[in-house]
Amino acid sequence: MFVYFVAEAIERSKGNSTWVSPTTGDFGIDFEHRTNEGIYLGQVKCFQGDPGFDLIALVHSTK
Repeated sequence: MFVYFVAEAIERSKGNSTWVSPTTGDFGIDFEHRTNEGIYLGQVKCFQGDPGFDLIALVHSTK
């Protein structure tokens, strides 16, 4: 699954540990990445083709 690929990439680039949550299909949290500074929560989506401007703008505006 794509979420495992993303979790492994985050672990390799940032260190520490990442836990992947069970698949529920509810659009909830997909993984937790624990660091010395705290816990970062992530949600992973995999699209085929262009996801569109609205989705990109939403992700960009939450930084």
